[in-house]
Order: sequence, then C-alpha cells, then structure tokens
Amino acid sequence: MNGDPVSYKDQTRDKQGKWGALLRPAGPPVEITPNPSPGDFWGAWTQMVDYDTDTAPMIPARDEEGRHTYRRTFTGTGMDITMPSMAAITRWRRAHPGAEFQIPVQITTPQGTSMLSATIVRARGGRWAVHLVGDGANVVSEEAVRACLEGRRAVDELETGRLLREHRRRLLLEGAGMRPVASSSWVRRIGWQDGVLAVDLNGRLYGYRAPRQHYDNMVAIDEAGGSVGAYYNRHIKRQATPTWVKQCPKCGLVFLEKRGHQCPVAPAVGRPVDEDGRPLITGTNLHYAVHGDT
Repeated sequence: MNGDPVSYKDQTRDKQGKWGALLRPAGPPVEITPNPSPGDFWGAWTQMVDYDTDTAPMIPARDEEGRHTYRRTFTGTGMDITMPSMAAITRWRRAHPGAEFQIPVQITTPQGTSMLSATIVRARGGRWAVHLVGDGANVVSEEAVRACLEGRRAVDELETGRLLREHRRRLLLEGAGMRPVASSSWVRRIGWQDGVLAVDLNGRLYGYRAPRQHYDNMVAIDEAGGSVGAYYNRHIKRQATPTWVKQCPKCGLVFLEKRGHQCPVAPAVGRPVDEDGRPLITGTNLHYAVHGDT
C-alpha cells in the first residue's frame, strides 16, 4: 500500500536505479574476472565504492589485528556469489554492534560478472536488511545476498524464481505506507497493495478488495483537485468487498490483517525515514510497492 504503485514485474526487470534510494548505480561499471585474486577482488570494490555516497563503514581486507577477511563463494542455480565469509562478517559485526556496514559482493550469472557494494545490518531473529549499489543491482541480487547472510542453502535458494517469490513474500508481510490525500478533508490517505485498497477516513482505517484502477483513479482525482470523497462514496463504499487492514504502531506500515505482519529491519537501509526513524512514504520510495496483476 504505497503511493504511486508500480507493477511487480516492472520492479524485477529494472536495473537502472529508478526506484530512488534503494536501487541506484554507484558509477561506471567495474571490470572484474569471475575468479579474481584477493587483491583484484578488494581493489575492484574500492574502485567501485569511490562513487558511492553512503557513509556506512567498509569492512576491511584485514581487521585491526591483521587477520585476513576471507571470502566465500556460494554456488546456486545459475548464480554464484562471492563475498566475505560469515565468520569475518560476524567478527566485524560483534566489534561494531548495531551498526550498518558495507561489504563487497561479486555476483556471477550467465550474463556476466558484476562487483557490487552491499550495505547491511542485522536485526533480532537473524534477519538482515540489504541495500545493494552497483551495476546489476536489482531485487534478485539483493534477495540472493540476503539468503546467503541468513544461512539459507545456496544450492536451493540462489535461483531467480525462488528469490523473487521470497522477495514478494517478505514485502507483503512487511506491508506498506499510504499516500496522503490533499484535496479532501475526510479522506486523508489511500494505499493499494496486492488487490487491497486501504482508505484512511478521518483517522480510521478501512480495507477493501479492489482492483488497482480504483487507486489510480483516486490519485488522479486528488491531483486534479477533484472530490476523492465523492469517488469513494460512489465506487468503493457500497461496491467493494470490505476486508480487515491494520497499521503497525511500531513501524507505521499498513498490512492485511489475515496475512500477519513483520516489521522491516530497522533502520531500513536504503529507505528514507522521518525524524522518528519510520519509513518515509513518498512518490519515489517505491520499495514497498508489491502488486499483483489485478
């Protein structure tokens, strides 16, 4: 349930950083061979992150005690991922508890080899937030890195279809934000996700089973200064099937009650937040928009 929804298919094929802060190129592509030496591996990453604007600290090739940060390659179906070993990541995380930090990630697919930078942070329960930067960053590669960090079997998990299903499942559990309505005094916010329209009427939240077209029509009416309330009364209130939606008091996201909810890892890396640290719902923050083809 987010402002300006886009189709799930469009999200999965976008590789040009068009979704605001989540997926953006870090600069010119960095050339790297499928099996680089340690020096080439770390050198390519250093070259790439020179273009990045993130401030999270970078895991070093050697720690403060001079120990190497060893790499590990996770081999899946049509995808290999090389990144620091979980032992090295755990050692760095324990030395810097609660902090976001960057790691190098090399992904090899039949289409070629890419070097990316991942800003990561771990939450309770072993869940990780991952924000990928670089040529080839997309929801598939992001979910693949998350699978490796969370200890899922690479041979089973590193397959595009499974990664996309897991990405969609996780985002639906997290829920999404809503778009404020400027032209109405009583219809305050609207949102749509996966066939469910959420409407905030004077602070009370209502959910309806409705196609995306209703959401698009309400947005267009609001932008034109028309009556969103009249549209709601005519097409939603007496026509659409009600369903229960709720707003999480912790993260502020709205979700379908029968599906349940799981707050995103906070702070949510790569997502803009407000003064209270909650996800900021704007027209460019499209990470939450996960939609069926209704």
